[in-house]
Amino acid sequence: MTPVRDSLDRDQPAGLAELPNPDSEREAVGSGPESWTAGDLTLVERHPMFEGVARETLEPLLRRCRIRELQVDEVLLRPDQVNRHLHLLLDGQLKVYLERLGSEAGFLIEPGECTGEISVIDCRPVTAFVAASRPSRLLLVPEQALWEDLLATPRIAKGFMRLFADRLRSELLIDQAIEDALRHVNLRLCSENPTWMFATLVVVLVNKRTGAVRYLNAGHDPILFGGEGLAYHPLPPPRGILVGVSEDAEYGAASLALRPNDVLVLYTDGMTEAMNPDHELFSSDRLLACLSERPAASAQELGVGVLF
Repeated sequence: MTPVRDSLDRDQPAGLAELPNPDSEREAVGSGPESWTAGDLTLVERHPMFEGVARETLEPLLRRCRIRELQVDEVLLRPDQVNRHLHLLLDGQLKVYLERLGSEAGFLIEPGECTGEISVIDCRPVTAFVAASRPSRLLLVPEQALWEDLLATPRIAKGFMRLFADRLRSELLIDQAIEDALRHVNLRLCSENPTWMFATLVVVLVNKRTGAVRYLNAGHDPILFGGEGLAYHPLPPPRGILVGVSEDAEYGAASLALRPNDVLVLYTDGMTEAMNPDHELFSSDRLLACLSERPAASAQELGVGVLF
């Protein structure tokens, strides 16, 4: 690996202070739309966040944005920096270093992805280094423009949420054990999360040919299991805590074998904590009883039976 500019021996590299800070010089870094070429605008349009947005709609929304170029090993974000921009990677490659510059703990950011979104959302300082691992070009979206202009457009708001969801999906598509995938997802969510914004989730992999199931649970409501002649009951959750809380979290997986007509039910606490006019919770026990009392021929029938 090429040594990262500024020194690998200290958490705060010596040359870092000399690099432009896009938040102390927020209007001076990068080029504005008035100097973009047709190729620049095409590159911006191709970013997944702007998918399906017509150019005539997009151009006025980008009036406060800038394109910034980074050289290899140039630092974009650093711990304790107050970040006021969403950074959309147009081309090149970035690396997030969770411990220090050059450390092994981290992950890559590829074109079409973004960084800085959590610190923009919660208005807290950055907690990791982000540096260019290849010559890169980024679109810098000021937080005010993000909230007032871009996210007011439904298609762009949908694209922004898709970027965050893709963090989870991309890890699960890699050829690796699901517990390793979830550990990597957790590292990503922890990298810019000083206020402990967290998520719960369940991951279930089903081999439709054999009926073999592997699942894990990160602080979510337990999966319910039932079938012909078998009362519904919660599956014991394997080891794991909420994602986004601790970089040291470890996750385990559990297995079971499905038979014909067996059923797995996944739900959220919005179901079990729903209240009637007397402020009584629906509860897990009522959900289990409802499922067991109403055999159904399909998942849709089962859902309708619980709701109505």
